[in-house]
Amino acid sequence: LLRPLASRSYSIASSQASVDDQVHLTVASLSSSVSGRERHGVASNFLNRHRAPGDEVRVCLDPNRRLRPPDDRDTPLILIAAGTGVAPYRAFLQQLDAEGSAPPAWLIFGNPHLRTDFLYQREWLEFRQRGLLSHIDCAFSRDQNEKRYVQHVLQEQGARLDQWLGQGARIY
Repeated sequence: LLRPLASRSYSIASSQASVDDQVHLTVASLSSSVSGRERHGVASNFLNRHRAPGDEVRVCLDPNRRLRPPDDRDTPLILIAAGTGVAPYRAFLQQLDAEGSAPPAWLIFGNPHLRTDFLYQREWLEFRQRGLLSHIDCAFSRDQNEKRYVQHVLQEQGARLDQWLGQGARIY
């Protein structure tokens, strides 16, 4: 009686140049309470709770021709994301690393908590240390009394943002 579930799209969080025949996804499971019962998302819950690392899952690729690093690999990148939206930027930097490219790249990332929600923290810090990531600015909205979001970072960093844009940076 119900229509079939719509497919669920996830951004790939890895570059094939870095992980060969694997595909990494960044999947967060959300839940809500409906009529006193806890409900979980179907696809995310399946991937996070009913599959183990290394399990194979059938996927259908749906290319996004617009979300990719620029052809000119020297173009500065401003990567803005909240939560799992950071996934394709990990793939970007892995690809640039595999190519030996290191354009100026600035990650602006937000999530609720530093301790539990700084997705790929070690990798970002390693990219930073190796010069693949020029700047990292984060907003962890629930770690202080006043909520702080990505838009607050953008306001605080307005002068730097303007400077980067003046140098031809591309915003993602």
